[in-house]
Amino acid sequence: MYKSIKLFGIFIFIFSNCFSQQNNQWLDSISSDYISKNNIVGMSVSIVQPDSIYYGISGVLKQNRNQKIILQSKFFLASLTKSLTSLIAKKMEEEGLISFDTKFFDVFPELLKIKNAKKYEQITLSELLSHKARINDFYIYDKTIIDSVSTKTKKRLELAKLTLTKSRKSKNNYSNVGYIMGALMLEKRAGVDFEVLVKNTLDSLSLDYLVGYPNTNDVYDTNDTWGHNIFAKEKNRFNLREDNFFSDFQLPCWGLSMSILDYSLYIQLHLNGLLGKDNFLKSENYKELHNTFKKYNFGWITRKLGSFKISTHDGSGGIYFGRTVIVPDEKVAIVVLFNQTATSLKELNNFIEFIIKNYKQII
Repeated sequence: MYKSIKLFGIFIFIFSNCFSQQNNQWLDSISSDYISKNNIVGMSVSIVQPDSIYYGISGVLKQNRNQKIILQSKFFLASLTKSLTSLIAKKMEEEGLISFDTKFFDVFPELLKIKNAKKYEQITLSELLSHKARINDFYIYDKTIIDSVSTKTKKRLELAKLTLTKSRKSKNNYSNVGYIMGALMLEKRAGVDFEVLVKNTLDSLSLDYLVGYPNTNDVYDTNDTWGHNIFAKEKNRFNLREDNFFSDFQLPCWGLSMSILDYSLYIQLHLNGLLGKDNFLKSENYKELHNTFKKYNFGWITRKLGSFKISTHDGSGGIYFGRTVIVPDEKVAIVVLFNQTATSLKELNNFIEFIIKNYKQII
């Protein structure tokens, strides 16, 4: 698996260390204004260009505590993880291990015997990763049934089996289960667990990460963030949904945590790929990930932000929020990460659009 990945990783390590990992005063300033105006606990933001990255941070790791966020502080990426799952799938397609046109039952023919499964007989990896398979999401399932099996892969397989017993949706719908079923296909064809695919990929790119929330208890010897649900009755309550909202088998759809440093380097790969430069993937394959369909693609949504055509996605884990906006025509991407529930998406749109319109005059 990944014949060219190690050499590329060495290149990325050398290339990424050419960047200055320092705060930009303008980004720090507007981030500080933003969290003050919108009652945000803490945030990290970056401006990603093809050959440079600028960072801004503001706020604290945890509410009612003075330890400030630093550039190395990790945030839960939630559904921003989906683009990585799609990236791994496309890399495997480049390696000839799978195709986006591969049908789920080409990989798991034995599951066709499940009651109602024939309704899903034609679903492909492409449909699973673009929310076009018309399958239910995992919120309707009894978590105790899935957790009764031992390994993460077995849990994903159990979820797939339960999904195939359900009636198929009448129209396309956003479903995290699609990514879990897609990951099952990837790990079966690769011969390793999905967690190993993630590790191999991110290690090859010299990108640091965690699986799950960065902090789940009150340990104070860490520079990583705590999540906050600002709508909780207790104003300072953190990781409110840790026990019943994130499960270890859900990595393919929303399980990663990364710092603004590492995640921005990851986004730079996408930006350069969209601008015609081969790197981890061939440029044409980045364009397929982002632009195959009119709206929802493979971990990315194509839409307009003001006058800008963008490729974007949000990540919301209930206690974190992140948004990535790539603007190929402007040769720039913007990343914003919060360690709390989102407040005003309108304000966030305005903030990102302001950066896109003004950063060239400042930086």
